[in-house]
Amino acid sequence: MFNGKEGLVEKLLIVDDSPEIRKQLKWGLGKHYKVLLAEDVAEAVKLFDVHCPKVMTIDLGLPPDVDGATEGLRCLETILAKRPPFARWRQPISQS
Repeated sequence: MFNGKEGLVEKLLIVDDSPEIRKQLKWGLGKHYKVLLAEDVAEAVKLFDVHCPKVMTIDLGLPPDVDGATEGLRCLETILAKRPPFARWRQPISQS
């Protein structure tokens, strides 16, 4: 999101085969994020490789499986495989 000191805006990757949905999400979120748009898995992976956004929305019903979730889940799995695992914060154990 916006960082007042440096003016940085987080990148948001929107993956949806509907041009109307992409347009509406860009319109609604464009003031808060640098919006990247992809209409399919291949385009999403390319944009992810170049920009490495921290935030994403993925339409699970991407073609050719618009009534299922196989393409959307494939997109998510492909991108998660490229991103290193997130560091997890652990609460230190008190030594008292």
